[in-house]
Amino acid sequence: MTADAFMRKHHMHPGELSLETFCRDFREEMSRGLRGERSSLGMFPAFLRCSARPRPGRVLVIDAGGTNLRLARLRYTEERRLVTEEVRRTRMPGTGGAIHAGEMFEAIARELLPLLADCDRGCFCFSYPCEVLPGGDGRVVELTKELEVRGLPGSRLCSPLEEALLRLGAPGRRRWRVINDTVGAMLGGMAEDGGAGCDEYIGFVLGTGTNACAQVAAESIVKSPEAVAGGGEMIVNFESGGFDRIMQGTADRLLDAASDSPGSQVAEKMISGAYFPALLRTTLRLAAGEGLLPGAEAWLEHADITMAAVGELCGEAGDGEFFAPLGRENRAFAAEVNELLLDRAAKITAGTLAAMIEARCLPGGSRVCVCADGTTFAKNPLLRPRTEDYLRDCLTAKNGVSVVFRQVSDATLLGTAYAGLLD
Repeated sequence: MTADAFMRKHHMHPGELSLETFCRDFREEMSRGLRGERSSLGMFPAFLRCSARPRPGRVLVIDAGGTNLRLARLRYTEERRLVTEEVRRTRMPGTGGAIHAGEMFEAIARELLPLLADCDRGCFCFSYPCEVLPGGDGRVVELTKELEVRGLPGSRLCSPLEEALLRLGAPGRRRWRVINDTVGAMLGGMAEDGGAGCDEYIGFVLGTGTNACAQVAAESIVKSPEAVAGGGEMIVNFESGGFDRIMQGTADRLLDAASDSPGSQVAEKMISGAYFPALLRTTLRLAAGEGLLPGAEAWLEHADITMAAVGELCGEAGDGEFFAPLGRENRAFAAEVNELLLDRAAKITAGTLAAMIEARCLPGGSRVCVCADGTTFAKNPLLRPRTEDYLRDCLTAKNGVSVVFRQVSDATLLGTAYAGLLD
């Protein structure tokens, strides 16, 4: 059996995913989420507008990502430039074993103490499902990407962090705001003029996890009277990794059942860096169990596949050293499986972006800037070009709307600082 036939047999083949159906279903979930009805898309208003401008001054930044925690102090100058003054990096608390929420806040506060000078504002970029409240704080909805922090879901973020700082002797008080990393990527790209000449902006992250954000008409956010009352356009965090109206194949279901959150983050488990290596390994073990990778069972049982190894396998016949123990023929089969999984990931990514853009009803000839962030999208040799190909086919050829990707260095850090200085 060929790799193509194997993937079709187990409903993992990109050819079984209809972009037209995907976009229609995604837009329906968008509408339901905005109305407050049951939806696999969170559709959380950010209570920020692209038209807002920051005030000059210093700001503290916390970038709580899927793997890493970055803390920084930045300054927005009178010349409208963001200057990074100091950055500290460490591992995100709760990624190396379960901890309690109080321990997480104290760990972050301790790392933040040396950066406090002359800062009365801060912004907490939280890369997990979180409902931003009208006052700027955020309430954690759930944890994804295998983060383990007991007591954090349902908790606020800013007030317990500020309390932890005060307990540790921090002077004064700070005014905090919470945003999502996609909002940070979007604002960071705009702050660097990465999308100059574009008619619309989207924030998109594909790294350890995946998500997207965009502007929507405030009047459509029916579930939030405060958002509707603000009028105009508002940035909304879609929590697109939760989209679940996608056909799951055999390996998808096996991976989902073995995860910490069965039944949730369906799209994320198909495309993100936290899950893709495990999905590839699960798929290859399935093939080995059917006799399609003779002699590979023992190696696959203990293989620690990473996204770097996934990238190696994208070469001709999978010429990366990591998969050499499989032997030439098995390695070539694994490379075909890998390419089909990545092609499906690109198709899901393109469908997500196309659905968001179509919902804006832009006129033909419009240009959309996707402010992209995340190492999975940036470093894999197949994901971005395949995504661009699918977007040309399903969006540009159909509606005349073109998409340009901008990947700004430290976009999330810059965008978080930008948001923290908005009044």
